Amino acid sequence: MKRCTTQKITRSMMIASLAFILLVLINCITLKAYAEDKKNGQVIAVTGVTAHIGSVQRRMTFSGPVVGRDEVPVYSELVQGRIDKVLVEAGKHVKAGTILATVDASALRIQKTQQQATQQKASLAIKQQENALEEAQVQYAQAQTERQRAEVVAETGLISREVRDQRITAEQLAKARVQAMKNSLSMAQADFNLASAQLAESDLRLNQAEIRSPVSGTVIERKARTGMSLAQNAEPLFNVLRDDDIEVELEVSADDASRLILGMPVSIELLTNTSAAKAPNTVNAQSANIYKGKISRAATQINRQNQIAKVRVRFDQAPNLILGQFARVVVNATSRNGIYLPDTSVRFEGSSAYVFSAKDGLAKRQPVRVGQHIGNTLEILDGVSVGMVVIDTAASFLRDGEPVKVTTGSSS
Repeated sequence: MKRCTTQKITRSMMIASLAFILLVLINCITLKAYAEDKKNGQVIAVTGVTAHIGSVQRRMTFSGPVVGRDEVPVYSELVQGRIDKVLVEAGKHVKAGTILATVDASALRIQKTQQQATQQKASLAIKQQENALEEAQVQYAQAQTERQRAEVVAETGLISREVRDQRITAEQLAKARVQAMKNSLSMAQADFNLASAQLAESDLRLNQAEIRSPVSGTVIERKARTGMSLAQNAEPLFNVLRDDDIEVELEVSADDASRLILGMPVSIELLTNTSAAKAPNTVNAQSANIYKGKISRAATQINRQNQIAKVRVRFDQAPNLILGQFARVVVNATSRNGIYLPDTSVRFEGSSAYVFSAKDGLAKRQPVRVGQHIGNTLEILDGVSVGMVVIDTAASFLRDGEPVKVTTGSSS
């Protein structure tokens, strides 16, 4: 394998050397022709492009790891207890509500039994108070009847006033006893309600002893262990990838971040090894299937220190991948409208740039201001107007005011 790679690199170096030698020969021939033309006072034959407003396609390539779109952490709702069973492992697909692990609930079951007994006792107390109230109400009705009879008889003088007063007092005592029985019944009902609420809480805690997945997806991480104490663990017991939805996370420059718009279509190539992800243009870079996708999360902020932004790319149809696997993302973006010239037509002197225009058969040096460099074209922000003929080939050999014969073409 190493020998094959060495041969490929040697072959590439030989091809590059031959290309360089060919370029030197072409330049020598051009220089010689230019010197002959100047010596003979002949017009220099050049080619040029006519500037016009347009745009160019920019191919941007990035690479990044496959990550989960929404990783849901799963905790236990109990703050105390120990895990006694772990029912799933990482990599298993689960549905919402699936039991992932259970907590030892023996103490909760004992507590529930006690609360059931308390509830039953409160229920019996209610029945006793209901019987006592019924008896008190009967006695109160009898006392009312006797008091009324005593008042009628007292008017005839057959019974004394003392007897009548005794009947009135007996009625008042019976009425007070009825109210007391009502209060006791209310307290018994309150005790029963309290016991019922405590029992419902025990049922809830017993249900919470079963740690369930809140969503459907794949368990991508399992930290729960048999015997683990919940009180000493603050991390999630499981992580579940919701709906198995994955994305590619990219780190892009601030300049590229402004061009990656939400919803922009992309193509995604899965890389077979990490060396290809680090150097996607090297000989060793190998790729597998190509998938379609789109920008699902555009850059929202740029790191102040390194001027890097994070962008997410989502698959149209998510393949079965392992998180952390690297992918290459290719974006074909259209530049803004403007004048774009071949980069061979633009010359630089320090931080200044210029081109040669052709007018009335003469080469004229024209200062320009350049913008973005896309492929083999340069954006011209100032100095070139629409319709101007700009010399492309032989521009590096010209001087201002030299006679030229231009064969024109298009600027894009």
